Amino acid sequence: MKFSKDGKFLATGGQDTVVRVWAVISSDEEREHFLEGNGTSVYEGSKGSKLGAPVFRDKPLYEYLGHTADVLDLSWSKNDFLLSSSMDKTVRLWHITRKECLCCFQHTDFVTAIAFHPKDDRFFLSGSLDCKLRLWNIPEKRVAHWNEVPNQQLITAVGFTLDGKMSVAGSFSGLCLFYETDGLKYNTQIHVKSSRGKNSQGKKITGIEAMPGTKPGQDKLLISSNDSRIRLYNMRDKSLECKYKGYENTCSQIRATFSDDGRYIISGSEDRHVYILNANQSQLNAQYGNSGGNNWLKKDKIGYESFEAHSAIVTVAIFAPTRTKQLIALCGDPIFTNTYNETNNNANNNNVPTQTYPDGNIIVCADYSGTIRIFRQDCAYYYSRDNDSHSVRSTRSWNSNIGNSLGNFFSKPKQNKSSVWNSGRRKSDASMHSVASSVMSDDIDNDGNKFEENYSK
Repeated sequence: MKFSKDGKFLATGGQDTVVRVWAVISSDEEREHFLEGNGTSVYEGSKGSKLGAPVFRDKPLYEYLGHTADVLDLSWSKNDFLLSSSMDKTVRLWHITRKECLCCFQHTDFVTAIAFHPKDDRFFLSGSLDCKLRLWNIPEKRVAHWNEVPNQQLITAVGFTLDGKMSVAGSFSGLCLFYETDGLKYNTQIHVKSSRGKNSQGKKITGIEAMPGTKPGQDKLLISSNDSRIRLYNMRDKSLECKYKGYENTCSQIRATFSDDGRYIISGSEDRHVYILNANQSQLNAQYGNSGGNNWLKKDKIGYESFEAHSAIVTVAIFAPTRTKQLIALCGDPIFTNTYNETNNNANNNNVPTQTYPDGNIIVCADYSGTIRIFRQDCAYYYSRDNDSHSVRSTRSWNSNIGNSLGNFFSKPKQNKSSVWNSGRRKSDASMHSVASSVMSDDIDNDGNKFEENYSK
């Protein structure tokens, strides 16, 4: 499940072999059509009523057919081309303006992972169970470069650095291998594993993602693996910067991803929860005060927040990009409209697209049964609540927890097994509000026949 770069579309794929593209609501007419079809009024706001704040149209924009086995991965280019990889040993290329497949790239085994080149979308990277890493030239419909990973390592994840100069492949045994993109020449490798215990042998790497917004020479790489750990590596010296615990990922292809501003990390989990973590360790150090020495906050003691999102394994969870929030704000979204009016009384509506809505997070997650849910943070509710009580939102932020900086919109938080407060800091005093009171949840059945909006206020 991936958002397009412009935030207008969401692509999904899975066991039914169909690639679906969902369009973000982009006009007042689309919003009204959705609300009429679901019997929900956008103006109802009394206790027990429903407030309509949908994000997507209620039916897929496209259903791409062509794959003959499970869809394993998706990747968008900056120009709205979409790649899908499958257990049918192919990668297929689509475009949002066309209903048919543009090109099919044949492999010799399951294609587990794909990634468009971040700077030049004429090229994409593919990883396969045939142990080969390939860089494809799309216009020429051929492999430009390839390399075989050592010791017959099965490739389970691929990615690029932000500048695209380095290609990365993750393996079934926990090896993360780095190649120069030009020619796919081997550069170096790291073994993603614990220093001791049952995970000291290394587990399958399930996700590789570059941290957005970093300066040249300060690149960081987020790696997810089947030892229920998420690790952040410094690309300069390949050192481990942070290790995140809490979520469960022992046998799934669950991967962690960043919010587009790089502030947060989000992941699904085998315990049916969605986990959110703070990505900025230096910010945490600054907020807690440096207790003598750099990086005093232990690498594996970073806190998290979680909420139960599904009744089955949450296979994927992602943040909607800023552009998606801006798009729905333009068409009368009640949450963003109220927030904008509350905090920008002297502004006009022409300025809405410039707002980033950092407290208006939208989370999209899917489970093993094929159900997709959308959770929305009602930032207008919290701004209004704070203003009514003549209070100022906490500037201590992480002195409480991530939920505080996200607006306290999680319900039934799990015990924070890796919390920073284990170091002797006082425990969180932040109140955790019910999802039902401040979050909208939309269910999209993966057969494309149901889109149920059940926001209650």
